[in-house]
Amino acid sequence: MDDDHARSVFRKLWVGQAISTIGSGVTTSALPLTAVLLGARAGDMGWLLAVESAPVLLVGMFAGVWVAAGGITLGALWLARSGCND
Repeated sequence: MDDDHARSVFRKLWVGQAISTIGSGVTTSALPLTAVLLGARAGDMGWLLAVESAPVLLVGMFAGVWVAAGGITLGALWLARSGCND
């Protein structure tokens, strides 16, 4: 793989990750705001936060082992595609 091709591939990966991060940030802000606008109480907001955090807590450890065993690029692309990279 020559340097120009490697830079092109890295640039595409970087732009994709940047767009994914921006989208995750919008979702992280918009979901609680929407819940408050719909009349959610403090307990409802607590459950919402717990449900938002569950995938990171449940999948994160196993994904780390899988990435370490299978390769970082494939793992990063799979996690970015699945939305588990918050």
